[in-house]
Amino acid sequence: MAVSRAEGSDERADEGAGRGFTLVEVLVAVVILEIGLLGVVGLFRLAALELAEARLREAAQWTVASVADSVRGGLITGSGARAAEWGEISWRPSGSGILIEGRRSSAPGREPLARVWIALTAPTPEGL
Repeated sequence: MAVSRAEGSDERADEGAGRGFTLVEVLVAVVILEIGLLGVVGLFRLAALELAEARLREAAQWTVASVADSVRGGLITGSGARAAEWGEISWRPSGSGILIEGRRSSAPGREPLARVWIALTAPTPEGL
């Protein structure tokens, strides 16, 4: 009983049938990968928004510090406001000092981006 070539080739074909992935397995893998990638894209978007907010706060803090230096130097007194490219900066007397705040123009009710209170004290004779 000799085995013909056709029978031998069928056996090899059956051995190879177990290799590879079915279409359903591939589709499930693609869906899982897609869900993961959408999550990563969402994180990148959130990171970009947080970075923009941090840059805005930094600009506000630099401007508030500049106005605070002007108050300390006596160049600014009383109350006032001025526009900045990121919003508005305002200063007003508060207690025994001056309160300086930087706010967004588009969100007046929100917490200020930057806030500084400077105590105004009269120089003492010993300090002169």
